[in-house]
Amino acid sequence: MTYTNPFTSLLLWASESTANWNQLVGGSFVALIIGLIIFSRGYYLFNGWHFFNYGDERTSKILASTAAFILATTIICDMIFPHAYIWRIFNVAIS
Repeated sequence: MTYTNPFTSLLLWASESTANWNQLVGGSFVALIIGLIIFSRGYYLFNGWHFFNYGDERTSKILASTAAFILATTIICDMIFPHAYIWRIFNVAIS
């Protein structure tokens, strides 16, 4: 059974020109900023004005379940996406 990498087409597209590479990096940066805005807004909505306050029984349960979800997502993504290929992307000389 041969493994076909799902990121090969993305690597080939990004390697075609520096404009494609810049679009990939810029789009990733914009997605990161949007995610941070959504995350910070959700944190504000769930915690209200108690940014640096101690949690109670209700908020501790929410934060514990959120931490468990983040851990599970990280483990699943580590199993799905190959590390060697992700790091090899940055070693490609783009001309």
